[in-house]
Amino acid sequence: NNTAQPGGGVFSGTGVNAGVFSPSVAGAGNFVIQYVYTDANACSNSATAAVSVASLAAPSLSIAKNFYCNNSGNVFLTVSPSNGTFTGVGVSQAGLFNPVQAGIGSHVIGYSITSGPCTNYSSISVTVSACLGMNENSSNSINLWPNPSSANFFIESNSSASLQLFNQLGALVLTQNLEIGKNKVETTRLAYGLYHAIIIQNNCIIQKELIINKD
Repeated sequence: NNTAQPGGGVFSGTGVNAGVFSPSVAGAGNFVIQYVYTDANACSNSATAAVSVASLAAPSLSIAKNFYCNNSGNVFLTVSPSNGTFTGVGVSQAGLFNPVQAGIGSHVIGYSITSGPCTNYSSISVTVSACLGMNENSSNSINLWPNPSSANFFIESNSSASLQLFNQLGALVLTQNLEIGKNKVETTRLAYGLYHAIIIQNNCIIQKELIINKD
């Protein structure tokens, strides 16, 4: 809140409302807040104060992929700018994510930077799956089409398998058992966007990216 003496006057300026200055409304830059007081004799006077609002863009944070087995090795996190602070289970300040330490489930990895009085933050979601004893495999035995898809898509497999489909937040949105041959996967109820498909086949994990692009 803005304060002034004597009370009962009126504040004005960019980002000022009901005597409160909001930096988020004003935006970055230099501003002047004015206070005008009028006494019982209709005499007025004013005072001003200069205010500076700094801005700090959100840092970038990325990881090679958003899905790992619970026996995977350490994974490097890519950030810009450097020298920020990491948060999250299984995350070290050296910028490494350890799926074994994080454990099975969905995890949020955060990264914050500070410059002067300003702090900004970015986060990503990573899922660790219970696939102990399984190996990541190439996708030669699985075909997925069309991709991008505007409706449903199909998966052709040379053996029985299971499908797990995750959205960009790491939430499991679809599961389906796959038979040998051509399998239709219904996606009409899903929102458009990027999805990550995990197919477990013969104790191996096959990962594919899927784009759903509604007409």
